[in-house]
Amino acid sequence: YAPGSTTVNDLPLLDFAGSSPLLVQSGLTLGDVGAGVEVIARLRMIVNTPIPAGTLVETRAYVNWDEQPEIVVGAAPLRVRASAALPIVDPTLPFAVLDAAAGRPEMLARGPRQGAIAGETYIQLPPAVPVRSNGANGERAQLPPAPESAPVEEAQVETGAATFLDLDDERLEWTVQYLEEARFPGLLGHLMVVRALFPQVAIADDATVALELHGDALGEIVDRLFLKLRMPEALLDRDDLETTEARASLRAVIDALRHSPAHGRPDRDGLWLEGFVDRGELGEAAKVLGRAKLVTAAPWRVLATLMGTSLRRGGVEVADFSDYRDALVDAFTDLGRLSPAEFADALRKPTEVELETQREAVVEALAGERRATV
Repeated sequence: YAPGSTTVNDLPLLDFAGSSPLLVQSGLTLGDVGAGVEVIARLRMIVNTPIPAGTLVETRAYVNWDEQPEIVVGAAPLRVRASAALPIVDPTLPFAVLDAAAGRPEMLARGPRQGAIAGETYIQLPPAVPVRSNGANGERAQLPPAPESAPVEEAQVETGAATFLDLDDERLEWTVQYLEEARFPGLLGHLMVVRALFPQVAIADDATVALELHGDALGEIVDRLFLKLRMPEALLDRDDLETTEARASLRAVIDALRHSPAHGRPDRDGLWLEGFVDRGELGEAAKVLGRAKLVTAAPWRVLATLMGTSLRRGGVEVADFSDYRDALVDAFTDLGRLSPAEFADALRKPTEVELETQREAVVEALAGERRATV
């Protein structure tokens, strides 16, 4: 399944747990469909090797409505046109790599991260190092000492880390539509803001990788919650608010940002949401995440702290989200002592009017930039 490709009558639908809502066990449910109304559901698929060329791929849809018998709708079969991948032959390798494509060198240098193509991952392994002894005659094998890391400038350590979110036209369009539809009661609607405005880029490459990895984990949790909240009388599960994997990736973000510079910015024009996290806040966040229980307010307070506050186009500030970020941090701070069950219940309770006002100001500022782009 090609992520994000599901539409109904050309209306884009959010993926559910990384898949199309058409492909989950419960299927896609439509309500109040009148007689004679045309419904066109579309999704895109990616065919991977080693399916032989000439293979026919048939897609079927199973339709149920009211008490009528199930009907099966078949799409016209598609014929695969493919050729075997060429082996990768490189003078630096003593062998050839089959059934794969070589990644870009600049991607490999950045270590593990998600590639531009669905399912494509680039991983760099550390170079092999010889041991000083093979352990013969009772001697212990020893690895050579690890190279000393480059010293971090004192000014960099004492300030903090800069973060960025690239709001290109496509991302901006999605963000505004997402936030306009995510007006859920209490703090629930603000969780979607945290997800939509989570930074993607830092000055240090390893911090950027950590941000991207946690952004994927956060998106999976919040998008699933988004879909669930649109169902009547939906009950929240623990995994709807946090998972062990998400907590681990957030801690990795904090660790990486503690060694990322505070000065500099991506060499691109356009619309960016820029943020700054103080080194003291990062240190405190690391302590809190290390001792807080899962499914509490602690990670959401940290995520709110990481939110950017300066919306800039071409380097010029067009909006300031500081008031909203500070109000959101305060709201999660007030829930800091609640148990997981109490925290889940508190998310539905009414919030301060000022917080809702600031949220609307953020959405309006983003919508204004979208209109300016159009």
